[in-house]
Amino acid sequence: MIRRPRALRRLLAALLTLFPPVTLAAQSPPKTGLEVLSRMHDAYATTWYRTLTFVQKTRIDRPGQSPADQTWYESVAAPGLLRIDIADPDSGNGVIYSTDSTFVFKGGKAVARVGGSNPFLPLIMGVYTQDPATTAAQLGAYHMDLTRVTTAMLDGKPVWIVGTTAPGDTASPQFWVEAERLIVVRVISPIGNSGLTFDAHLSDYVPAGKGWLALKVTIGISNGTKQEEVYTDFRADPPISPDLFDPAKYTTAPHWARPAH
Repeated sequence: MIRRPRALRRLLAALLTLFPPVTLAAQSPPKTGLEVLSRMHDAYATTWYRTLTFVQKTRIDRPGQSPADQTWYESVAAPGLLRIDIADPDSGNGVIYSTDSTFVFKGGKAVARVGGSNPFLPLIMGVYTQDPATTAAQLGAYHMDLTRVTTAMLDGKPVWIVGTTAPGDTASPQFWVEAERLIVVRVISPIGNSGLTFDAHLSDYVPAGKGWLALKVTIGISNGTKQEEVYTDFRADPPISPDLFDPAKYTTAPHWARPAH
């Protein structure tokens, strides 16, 4: 038996309390996408943050146009609520996503409500905070085939790819999960009924509470548009008013980015 100094043993014990020991789960490749979702859920179900806020620096580069730089203020609540305020929250421009609907606001007024949500929500929040079968059903709306799984390497780390059996296939809706930390690093998905698809790479992960957050997301859309997102000033598990996600209270709900009066 190798004896470790007492101080080292205490340090190792402390580190293990910060994040679940997911390495063992990564040793045996999963057979289905539901198994992948279950491993993600079980690793963080009791520790993942339930609310999240951050400031997003957004650059949108459309073909034939000059790049547009914007600042977005984003609020997330488990298991599947997202609010995006574009520019100053007092401008009244933004979007609220629920698990099955999208509400669009301009100048403080709701101008559209459509079915469907944001495909990132089940993979960055829902998977860790709700039953895996619920997450699987939500991903089915984006035509991700959870019976198809393969493995690959990305940036020197093993990943599981759900939605295809060929690592070179970029046409099928799919998501990539880093096997060690059980976090999503790539998503390919249709965009509603527009006929367009996006390919998003999530990187620069840092600890957020007892979960993780990608500080950079790079998105390519099939019409040639590119979008780069950089997250700053994030807070894990901050208090958030439920009114923030109520379309009827879009302009009156207390907002963390709005100075208190």
